[in-house]
Amino acid sequence: MESLQTVPARSPEAGERSGGDLDFSAPGAEDGPAVHALIAACPPLDQNSVYANLLQCTHFADTCVAVKREGRLVGWVSGYIPPQEPDVLFVWQVAV
Repeated sequence: MESLQTVPARSPEAGERSGGDLDFSAPGAEDGPAVHALIAACPPLDQNSVYANLLQCTHFADTCVAVKREGRLVGWVSGYIPPQEPDVLFVWQVAV
């Protein structure tokens, strides 16, 4: 069994959270392919195209969360605010 070592977390910047050795932040365009691969590894989640995941990481970055450990994507939460319901957050997918 592989042991997990806790890596000291860096201080989070505005809009970011940190939990132990995990970094929680808004995704960027560079995260699109890793998001696509993570979702593919988490059946039965619906797979979208890499392009759709790229849009989630850019156009919807304010309502999505990328979770990284040592720079590697290990978690993903995607969501969006429906145009006619600004007080609602629809959570689309959660992948770990």
